[in-house]
Parts: sequence; C-alpha cells; structure tokens
Amino acid sequence: LALFDAIAEFAKEREAKILYVILPDESNFTSQSYLNDPPDPGLRTFQRILRKSGHRYLDFFEYLKKTEYFSEACYQNPDHCPIRSLYVDPAHFTPKGHALLAKAILESMEEHQLLPAANAVKGKVKGLREPVRGAE
Repeated sequence: LALFDAIAEFAKEREAKILYVILPDESNFTSQSYLNDPPDPGLRTFQRILRKSGHRYLDFFEYLKKTEYFSEACYQNPDHCPIRSLYVDPAHFTPKGHALLAKAILESMEEHQLLPAANAVKGKVKGLREPVRGAE
C-alpha cells in the first residue's frame, strides 16, 4: 500500500490523475482452471488493493469478458476462442487488441472524468489535435 500512496502523492504534486490498468494474458481466457476461479490471483490481489484504497482502475479482463471476443466456450475449446485474435503471443496484443485496449482506456477515462475539456488544453500541448471520434 505504501507504493500506491507514494504514486498518488507524486501524481498529486504534479496535478496528475492516475488510472491503473489490469491486463490479463491470453491464458486468463483459455485455461480451464479459470472457469470457476478468478484469473491470476496476483491480479485479483492488485484489484482488491486498488478497490479498497479507492484508486481508479480498469480491469481489462472484465472488459473483454463483455465483448464478442469471449464466451464460456473459450474454456472448453481454447484453440477456437476468438480472444486469441487479440494476442500475438500469450502476453502481447495484436494491433486489434491494442485498439480495443485503447478504446477501453478512453471509456474508463471518460467514466472517471479524467479527460480535461478540449478547450482547457488546446494550445497548451504542442501538436494537440481535435480528438478522433469513432476510431475503433
């Protein structure tokens, strides 16, 4: 917990906001052992700490479970699980996986009101352009 407090203090001093992102690996969706158990106990511990301490986070495992890329059938037939199309290897995303992650982060930032108003930062950030809407 001390590490999270130190990160929060560091961000506060810089008037920054933090959104932690919990990233699953491919086995979280294809291993039979995860059918009734939560994925990766380390990630679940991380989630509990973040929730208990009030930190904002995005659980990408839970996000992906609500998409067309996942179904319970993934546990019975991992080789034909659509979630695999989001991973280039067990731990790294394909461009499609990165695009979905970016979409999830943007949605979570909007939900937690972490995005400044466009007019508040316009002209303050070199190279800032209008946001691209509908990029999926």
